Amino acid sequence: MLNNTVILNGTGTILGHDVAAQPGTAAPGDAPPAQAQAEGGFFGGTTGLILIYVLLFGVIWMLFIRPQKKRQKQQKEMIAALKVGDGIITNSGMFGKIVDIGQDAYVVEFGTSKGIRIPVAKESIAGVREPMLTPAPKV
Repeated sequence: MLNNTVILNGTGTILGHDVAAQPGTAAPGDAPPAQAQAEGGFFGGTTGLILIYVLLFGVIWMLFIRPQKKRQKQQKEMIAALKVGDGIITNSGMFGKIVDIGQDAYVVEFGTSKGIRIPVAKESIAGVREPMLTPAPKV
């Protein structure tokens, strides 16, 4: 059985040719069936999509979450190791010396007058550090 196919080209003229019509077969130049196009290889299916999401989560974990947890752990260890007499710097940049340790705060002595004692929350300690009190060399 012959099937007459009509094709319009870009100039508006009609081109015709005979194509043998057989059920289940495609003519040369025809697109493959939609099911074959939808599969798309390894990353085209559901498994590939799940794999991409897992890899994306792993990259985010390694770049953002893991380093933050590591810094928090180091901060907790540093705060737990503080003792009376340690020189500290607060998150606001003030230097002081620990004179007493409370349950959730340190009593810190600020300044050189030895009279300014302020309780400071443990979480607001940025690090253990003594100030450099020597004047900077003039250039």
